[in-house]
Amino acid sequence: MRGNLEFWQALRALKTGKKIGRAAWEEYKFLCLMPASNQKAVAGELREEFPDNIIPHPAYIAYVHAAEPIVQPWCPTHSDILSNDWYIK
Repeated sequence: MRGNLEFWQALRALKTGKKIGRAAWEEYKFLCLMPASNQKAVAGELREEFPDNIIPHPAYIAYVHAAEPIVQPWCPTHSDILSNDWYIK
């Protein structure tokens, strides 16, 4: 899939709930916006820090590797920001 968007254009689409990717990545790798949420603390150390047993998580950009499957927080590199091969999935 060939992309022709700059990062800021793709980021704008991401913020509206669209998935985005880069032509330089395999097609099963993409980004999505994960909404803010609360999770139950499961580790003993975390339960001590969060007495109500709830850990707040802010919204974040998630890198999704659908073939593995892996979802993890993502931060753009200089190359990502300067590239113009972004596309909306």
